[in-house]
Amino acid sequence: HLALAAYNWGEGNVQRAIARNTKAGLPTDYLSLNMPAETRHYVPKLFIIARLKALGLGPILAIEPNAARRAMAERMGADIVLSPGNNTGATWWNDLGLPIGMSDAMAVTTEQKNRSRAIVFECVGKPGMLMTLAKTAPTGATLVVVGNCMETDAIEPAFLLQKSLTLRFVFAYSPPEFGEAFAMIADNPDRLAPMVTGMVGLTELDTAFAALTGGDGSQVKLLISSS
Repeated sequence: HLALAAYNWGEGNVQRAIARNTKAGLPTDYLSLNMPAETRHYVPKLFIIARLKALGLGPILAIEPNAARRAMAERMGADIVLSPGNNTGATWWNDLGLPIGMSDAMAVTTEQKNRSRAIVFECVGKPGMLMTLAKTAPTGATLVVVGNCMETDAIEPAFLLQKSLTLRFVFAYSPPEFGEAFAMIADNPDRLAPMVTGMVGLTELDTAFAALTGGDGSQVKLLISSS
């Protein structure tokens, strides 16, 4: 994860963040470093799409502001990819029998309720995202918080209560989950192949870091060749 963060934010920035935590007597693992949210959550969100697809869960809606990363989300298996603020998302939920509003939800048949449920993954980790998702998620949805917000974030419990929303927080990984991830890759190596967007030599590291930290978002992971 620290290597991927270096790719996305710059190796020097990650090293300085580690040095600051070391001086302050704080942990220096991936989740403990003070990094931009875009860097911190660049790592897991594409994996979530790939994992859901491997488990046969869906359809999958991905929301991403960067055009290149929207294209990558589609390649990883998202069924529909939208930019933030696109109102098509509400129509998409309604067509699945998962309305956003309380009054519309009361009109949904029991058969539809038993057939579908919404699970929303928050991978951004910025203040205000939880309430934004609460307002745009279908009634009765489960919000799984993957993004690690490093600041105080306010929510309105009454609003979540009225929509019967469930908040679930996840942290780190267990040994069985690592085993499942390896099995998923071994079963279909091509599933994650699109994430490797290029290969560079040792003399091209500066160019590679520049492309990953300040490019258009099309670079995800670069392999380094010693030959």
